[in-house]
Amino acid sequence: MRHRLFKPIALFTLISLLILLLVILVNIDIDGMLRFSDRLKAFPTIEAHYGSIANKISAATAGDTVLDSSERKLNLVHSDLYRGCIIGGLNRIYATNRAYSEVLASFAKAFSESNWTRNDAEDFFTIETALVSVSVIEPSQLVDPTNKDNFKVLYTLDFIYGDPAVRDCSGAAVSPPRSV
Repeated sequence: MRHRLFKPIALFTLISLLILLLVILVNIDIDGMLRFSDRLKAFPTIEAHYGSIANKISAATAGDTVLDSSERKLNLVHSDLYRGCIIGGLNRIYATNRAYSEVLASFAKAFSESNWTRNDAEDFFTIETALVSVSVIEPSQLVDPTNKDNFKVLYTLDFIYGDPAVRDCSGAAVSPPRSV
């Protein structure tokens, strides 16, 4: 009798260990999947919205040269403070031969829809789920100032996305980040 139970128990244990190993290797967020399954169902819609904003950014920066870029892929956050937030974004440094006023005009055109609000004093655009900030920088602020003299203007772009709302997912009032 003892031997008949040993094989199924050993097989169950082996399969369980393989599943656990797979979860660890693939970095599946089981806790997030279980606690926030409703947010995961919204992921395709959120990805489409994020993508549409990224497309607006691409239209506004068409022809400009990317000198540096970092991206935070969309991710479900489930810390104690921001349960169920889906956040992401990017930071880029661009170089262009356009005047800074032309750069801002391109962003104003790209984000001219009625649901976007523009803060002219600090050059950023917001909706409930996103903040897009543009700011001119000096060449001395670059880590690698190679080819900086070949361009009229250097500027940073910060795009922060948070669903259900940027304010709820960042812990602060919507304000543009100051980073280079």
